[in-house]
Amino acid sequence: MLETPNSLTLPAVAAPIAVACSAEGYRTTTATLDTSAHGWGVGNALFGLLGGPIGLIIDASRGAGQTCPPQFNIILDPASFATDADRDAWYDARRAEVEASWAQVIEEVQQSCGRNNARTSCQGSMAAVEKKRDEEIAAIEQRRDTASIVAAQ
Repeated sequence: MLETPNSLTLPAVAAPIAVACSAEGYRTTTATLDTSAHGWGVGNALFGLLGGPIGLIIDASRGAGQTCPPQFNIILDPASFATDADRDAWYDARRAEVEASWAQVIEEVQQSCGRNNARTSCQGSMAAVEKKRDEEIAAIEQRRDTASIVAAQ
């Protein structure tokens, strides 16, 4: 068990990693830490396919071309709320943060697509981003629905 905040060095090949965080007075929260491909990894993969699969297999087995995010945050929800209004204020704020974060990602995807948004790859990227955003918002709403209200005595 690690105290927070803390840092940890992980090999990219270990991903995806389930990370569970807990603290007194808060709900245990689990999130998945995964890797993303370096830009040069795609070129290396193409070269590997053209030149032979051995380099690709070795790179994949040791996580080459993959990186974990430099920072990974998990926000713990309170174990209970005094009122419905307190619960809703908490989850409304969380939802607003998530929506703002995904709005930035969507803008970046749109900018990277440039003027040619009709391209299949751009449509696929946008659909994937929107799906992840919708899943994250649905998870927040599910936690809101199951949050405990414990009136102060």
